Amino acid sequence: MTTRILLAAATAASASLSTLAFAADQAPKQSANVPAIVMFLLFVALTLGITYWAAKRRRPPATTTRRAAASLARRTASRSQATSSRRRRCSASAA
Repeated sequence: MTTRILLAAATAASASLSTLAFAADQAPKQSANVPAIVMFLLFVALTLGITYWAAKRRRPPATTTRRAAASLARRTASRSQATSSRRRRCSASAA
């Protein structure tokens, strides 16, 4: 099955390439659009530069996880203290 698909794709590619080659012979030659190519390359370079800069600023996952775990522990501890103080107040007022 895979062989048939590859064979069909190769045949289609070969036919389209021969059609393009014939059309290229008939079409007048055009010069390359140099400003468009330069702008494209500048855009790609700028995008890669921003990506590199952002990747350098990112904290390693281990540091982020440790900080998140410490923050969660602090929040949990403060909640349990608040809950126990509420229980004490409720039990004192009931007595």
